[in-house]
Amino acid sequence: MINSILIEPGKKPVVYKLSADRTRMKEEIEALLGGNFAHIKLFDVGNNIGLYLFVNDLAVPLGLKPNRTFPEPDEKEIIFGNAIFLAMADDGQGEDTVIDIPLEFCEYFIVRLEDALPMCKGDEKPDPAMEIFT
Repeated sequence: MINSILIEPGKKPVVYKLSADRTRMKEEIEALLGGNFAHIKLFDVGNNIGLYLFVNDLAVPLGLKPNRTFPEPDEKEIIFGNAIFLAMADDGQGEDTVIDIPLEFCEYFIVRLEDALPMCKGDEKPDPAMEIFT
């Protein structure tokens, strides 16, 4: 099992265990995020390892609930639907390897994420200029 961090709208972040099998992990992430997903590296934690944010890439057209906002100057950017955070290592060949986050680091990241990504009130709307579907 691989430790990840799950943040659901209106809830505190929690440690969530995903399968270490890549195929099963992908299926579990799809189920947690409600279908399609995309990921982006939030920051580098050292040694070519980054903390990545996974979200449903169709969250806005699907009408998923607002979850978290980013800190300034990106406070207008909203995460809709569930969000998963995973540690991944970049091998330099374009292939990312998921890394288990030790529990004590998960707890540290949870505190940092709660500070950095304020919880939405629930009535936030997407910026119409950012919508790709109408």
